[in-house]
Amino acid sequence: MQKTATWTYAITCYLYRGLSVLIGRAPSIRGRENIPAGGCIVVANHRSIMDPWCISWCFTMSNGIKWMAKMESVDPRDFQRPGAGWIRNFFLLIAGWFSAQIVRGCDVLLVDREGKDQALNLKSLARASRLLEKGGIVGIFPEGGIDKKKAEGFFEGFISLAKRTEMPIVPIYIDGKRIVIGKPITFDLKCHELNNRARLAADVMSLIDSLRTEDNERIKQLVASFAGAGY
Repeated sequence: MQKTATWTYAITCYLYRGLSVLIGRAPSIRGRENIPAGGCIVVANHRSIMDPWCISWCFTMSNGIKWMAKMESVDPRDFQRPGAGWIRNFFLLIAGWFSAQIVRGCDVLLVDREGKDQALNLKSLARASRLLEKGGIVGIFPEGGIDKKKAEGFFEGFISLAKRTEMPIVPIYIDGKRIVIGKPITFDLKCHELNNRARLAADVMSLIDSLRTEDNERIKQLVASFAGAGY
């Protein structure tokens, strides 16, 4: 199994968990038994900047999740907000600098959400493929960010990644109080075509929403469809 966790990653995870337990805000974890022993692609909804650390705690520290992150996450200016005032933005810039150091220290896979830097995206996808083939874990938030007013659709690249590497997708729902880990999803590669990845991605996100509502019947239908020729 590929060992991917850095010291920054492990320390940040332990600090998050310790503080969340101390203040009584640690989310409950359900479905931990669904985490496969080998490589996999973690796909989750996105509600908070703490989501990566919440989910990472569910996995072993030695084989940490290699998260995909927007390239702006290593730019401290991304924390600043128009109209916030120079004093507030000054402190936001400082917070952004510390956040950028953590992101760099965790050795994340940077991507350009707008698709302008295709070289960066291809490099990160190629690296993600190599990690998965060696038994590593790659994490993706297809919604692309926590600002739902700006989010349009979602990143479909995780479908191509799953097909290229033949690795299972582990769907996860997260909110402030709980983390629900679904059973791994595998695709019938003989039946599914890449040009239908938008529908596949939409159904994976629908499955994650079903984990939220605990709609077991809907979950069974979706899981069954992934293994069939419906795409």
